[in-house]
Amino acid sequence: PANPYNTYRREQLPPGPIANPGLGALRAVLAPAEHDYYFFVARGGGRHAFSRTVEEHGRTVARIRAGEAP
Repeated sequence: PANPYNTYRREQLPPGPIANPGLGALRAVLAPAEHDYYFFVARGGGRHAFSRTVEEHGRTVARIRAGEAP
């Protein structure tokens, strides 16, 4: 079906915003959580694993790809 927001079928930009952040997202930008995690990887099922260093992140990604829990 024709959809003006389908960027795969439309050569130009959509007629309006393509994202509309919710109130929770706006609040998070104004008052972000304090932590020392810099990397994350999706674990599937809506879950994520967070890492402090790129080395730790690499090990976590390898374990997830191998089917192991991080």
